Amino acid sequence: MAFKAPTRRILVIKTRAIGDTVLLSGTLRVLRAQKPYFKIDVLVRAPGGHLLEGLPHVDRVICVTEPKGGFDRMLYWMRLIRRLRERRYEMVLNFHASRRTAFFAKLLRSQLLVANNHDLTGHNWFSDVDV
Repeated sequence: MAFKAPTRRILVIKTRAIGDTVLLSGTLRVLRAQKPYFKIDVLVRAPGGHLLEGLPHVDRVICVTEPKGGFDRMLYWMRLIRRLRERRYEMVLNFHASRRTAFFAKLLRSQLLVANNHDLTGHNWFSDVDV
């Protein structure tokens, strides 16, 4: 029986506007060049997700379409966190500087969490490295 090494995974988070998603594609290309053996998943808002589908440097696009109601929204995010934890991301790169995505990224329990730094108080919470 052959030994199978565990899959190494990176999650990239950018849940803002479609334009930001387009700009992210260059970063994803560089990330693939630097980490060719990692599976790269990208979490984006639903309208922008289709822009990343089929790119050779993205393995999986996860589109977020959150409900409007407060309780339903919270439930949606908690279920998503549970599903994403199962993928055991080694690294989470949070390009969206918000408290919600910072907290969300931390709850995924990755080995390394890197958050974008916009020099805004509180927006780099939980990051292991300031970028």
